[in-house]
Amino acid sequence: STTSTGLVPLLTNIKKIGVVTTYGAPKPVALLAGDNGRQMISRAFRPLFNNECPMVWMGLYNIHGTTLQERQSFLSNVENRFRRF
Repeated sequence: STTSTGLVPLLTNIKKIGVVTTYGAPKPVALLAGDNGRQMISRAFRPLFNNECPMVWMGLYNIHGTTLQERQSFLSNVENRFRRF
């Protein structure tokens, strides 16, 4: 069957989507700009996958303004989250 976007979901064997990314901007700025990466995945690709396909999105915002400790903490959070994925 066709989705509301007109796409036909043929990749129904994909059951989960996991994305880890970094942003050069702080979170409020990325959100004001439309968070294009997240929108592209959730609106363009996700309709092609299984109907109940959950999406995990983990982003480290303002990467250039983070400390080593903040980056290490983010990586630890990613490891913990995807261990359960």
